Amino acid sequence: MRRLLETRPGHLVPVAALVLAAALSAAAGAPEPITVRLLPATVMEHNDMKAMVTVQERPENRRLVVALDGPEFYSSTQRTLDGRKGPRSHEFLFRALPAGLYELRVSVEDDRGRTASIARTFEVHGILSEDEVEPTGRRRRPIR
Repeated sequence: MRRLLETRPGHLVPVAALVLAAALSAAAGAPEPITVRLLPATVMEHNDMKAMVTVQERPENRRLVVALDGPEFYSSTQRTLDGRKGPRSHEFLFRALPAGLYELRVSVEDDRGRTASIARTFEVHGILSEDEVEPTGRRRRPIR
């Protein structure tokens, strides 16, 4: 039997719905443990991309792991974090990326081995060759 709460005469709301709404609103106000910003927003092949990672200040933060995985490229790195004493912002540069679809995974591990993580997918666009440009000078999209 579901428990109901009467909000106004004749209006009944399940208690579980109110608890869920309260939890979601509390979570919405809480800062994200990890944020990622990719620069530039659009990347062409053979160009560099910078990932700006911001980690929430927590005394238990111990390790930051960043991995970039693509069709012809893989890179990963780890940085030791010193809880509240360490920097919040970290910059990672990926050079001369080939065209393709990539996934950037970032995770923060605490002193108990628990992990918070985030993943971003983005595309590095290929440069069109001369045979992909129409006689009018407009670029044709390659057929995929």
